[in-house]
Amino acid sequence: MNLIFLAWRYLMLRRTRAALTLLAIVFGVATLYAANAMPGAVQAAAERTALGADGTTIRLFQGTTGRSEPLRADMAAAATGLSGIEAAIFEPGATPYDDVLTLRLTSGAPVVEVLERVEAAIGDFSVQGIDPRRALLQNQVLQALFNFFGAVSLFMGAFLISVTFRTAALERRRDLGILRAIGAEQGQVVRLFTVEALLLSGVGTAGGLALGQGFAVAMLNLIWSMSFHMYPLTGGVPLHPPALIAALAVGLLVGVAAGYFPARAAGKTAPLDAIRQDANDAPFHDVTALRLALGGIVTLISLAILLSGSAWSGVGGLLLFVSAALLSPALLPPMARGLRPFFARLFPRLTDLVYAGMLRHPWRAATTLTTLTIGFALCVAVMGLVSPVIISTTQRVNALDPERDLAVYAWEHGLPAALVEYVRNRSEVDASSLLYRALGTASGQPVQVVSIDTRYGTRLQSFNRLLETTAADAAYLDADAAAQIIDGLADGRRAIISLALSLLTGAGVGDAIALDTPTGTQSYVVAALISDFYPETGDRLAYLSEPVFLADFSDATLYGMHISLSAPVYAEGIGSQIAAQFSTPEQPITISDEVALRERMIGDTQRGMSILYVLALMVAIPSLLGLLNTLAIAVLERTREIGVLRAVGADRAQTRRMVIVEALLLGTMGLILGGLVGVTVSYGINASLAALQAVDAAPGIGVPLSGFVILAVGGLALSALVSLLPARRAARLEVVAALRCE
Repeated sequence: MNLIFLAWRYLMLRRTRAALTLLAIVFGVATLYAANAMPGAVQAAAERTALGADGTTIRLFQGTTGRSEPLRADMAAAATGLSGIEAAIFEPGATPYDDVLTLRLTSGAPVVEVLERVEAAIGDFSVQGIDPRRALLQNQVLQALFNFFGAVSLFMGAFLISVTFRTAALERRRDLGILRAIGAEQGQVVRLFTVEALLLSGVGTAGGLALGQGFAVAMLNLIWSMSFHMYPLTGGVPLHPPALIAALAVGLLVGVAAGYFPARAAGKTAPLDAIRQDANDAPFHDVTALRLALGGIVTLISLAILLSGSAWSGVGGLLLFVSAALLSPALLPPMARGLRPFFARLFPRLTDLVYAGMLRHPWRAATTLTTLTIGFALCVAVMGLVSPVIISTTQRVNALDPERDLAVYAWEHGLPAALVEYVRNRSEVDASSLLYRALGTASGQPVQVVSIDTRYGTRLQSFNRLLETTAADAAYLDADAAAQIIDGLADGRRAIISLALSLLTGAGVGDAIALDTPTGTQSYVVAALISDFYPETGDRLAYLSEPVFLADFSDATLYGMHISLSAPVYAEGIGSQIAAQFSTPEQPITISDEVALRERMIGDTQRGMSILYVLALMVAIPSLLGLLNTLAIAVLERTREIGVLRAVGADRAQTRRMVIVEALLLGTMGLILGGLVGVTVSYGINASLAALQAVDAAPGIGVPLSGFVILAVGGLALSALVSLLPARRAARLEVVAALRCE
């Protein structure tokens, strides 16, 4: 109890230093928890998307990017014979982005075990379905990137907390020596410092977990707003045990260990030696030599992995972050000497003072340089990753054949009759088809029922994916056969149903399917199957001819209109005119054409990649916090030195500029090292993606010069901004009080 009281009293007497250390723990734990908890939330959303409302239908998406081996029709045949699966259907081109493998599980079948069998049956392929062993993301690229940021955040959080405690312990060796001089035993001093570390770590970890949960929720909302709407990211961020354990381990264990071991080492120092200020950095050169040797070995290993060009090149990038942490302190003196002439021209006299201060207290500057290097390197690596992915996506989208179809939708409130008349009177329109919708029920499950105008149905893009069988080797019907089926819908009560609805009801071509409608239960003969998917309503669909639909569904809504144009060049013009005349903020109308589809696919990729920038900034924020922490502690520990400078003629403005120059010098060194590390890491990540055929590009750097310039200017500006608070504190010190400080 006495130790807790003494530790608390000391922390209250050193409020500024304690607050800075606490802030470092909070941000380190928050970053670590958020970066590792988000994949669990996205996994839950993926499970809700993959598992149908009936609980037994699963859609496995295969994107046009992210896999070295695409889905194939024979995979459906391989899955059909497995235990727990009633049927499997391959749907090529089911969405603009994906081929789909739809599975119908037997009632009560264990989903995870069934998917493990599927994965084993179809070979070297990662199942994107319900699998709690993995953090499921939209594709393998995002999954790997989340893992990368999780690993970096783990390293960054542990490093930030450890160096903060170590710096504080080294700077307090004088206090420790005084305690030893007045009779305290070594064990008592070590226990006192350990209790202080435990108090700060406990409070900081609790605050970091709360802040990390807020970070994760904010990031999840950002992902949802950036068009990853294939997943219902509305389930919040559930408690993620692995992320919680990692955050607690880093926040508590690393914090206590980082406080205990420096205090234990300092406790072995003779009291008089510990009281001498110059003893603080005595072991720096010996430790620097060891770091240089270890850093060189790790660097060689990481470069060997990076240059291999394999899927493991990204691991080499992670090792390079470790080597940066080891080498930064060793590179501090030569880099400072190299930049000294340049800064001396910009800031005469002040540069020499800053340089001398760094060499007197190298640990403090070295730890800050390491955090800045890692933060800037992460931002540069993200820039080098985003650029080739966007270029690859743009090239793929632009290679698509132009279409002549235009779709107009108003899902909630319906389309006005005036719009229909306007479209059908346009000379550019070859054909148009009205789309009515209503809800029916089949086998106790909701079904989206949609009408077809049989006169123009063959011109609509959706109906080039008609099937007559669910066999794995089934081919889509040609245009003539599809036209006959669509024309035949007008003869009697016939329907085209989706593959998912066929799996649900067991009805195939020629069978009868019963739908509950407002006019009672109606029976329809299945004329064909269609591979189709509505993101708004799911994949259980039934298409009826317009007369039959309107007779059975009196509550129908005219929600859309498909338009076929005489030439694709007209699509953008007529779409803009429709939007200008009929779309309002109260009743918006969605225009979807080939141009809009291309722009949406590219825009989705760009917005998705921008999330990586947010993640990078979230991990890089502790770097600036480390700079603030270092400068603030520097002002505290150099109070007497600042008082001497003021006594010999330095004014407040010069004192303020001295702290700012130190921040700019450290920021410049961090940018140089971070740029080199980031470019190399980006090469490794791009090599991994290229090896996985996730992007259509060869391994390369891909860091745009403009982005690096913006990062350099922004990084130096933020470094100067962060230094304003400690600079202001240094400038406000009174000369006499500063000279009395011990």
